[in-house]
Amino acid sequence: MALETLLEVESYSDVVREAQEAVELALKGVLRSCGGDPRKAHDVGDIVLKFRGHLSPGVAAVVGRLAAISRRLRDERERAF
Repeated sequence: MALETLLEVESYSDVVREAQEAVELALKGVLRSCGGDPRKAHDVGDIVLKFRGHLSPGVAAVVGRLAAISRRLRDERERAF
């Protein structure tokens, strides 16, 4: 996995960037699956929270944590660059 390789070579800013992109794409996929419109932003956690009622129970149960992870990674990505 790319993240493991980047971590092994201590390329921490790249680890943060790649992790943030993975979470961003996953959350945008969640939004699309329930009819949401993922805006052109790196952190769509707040939008996912608004669509909580349209998500499957399993995803809805963890969407708060997913949004928090997205927010933290966005903040760390900004500092990493």
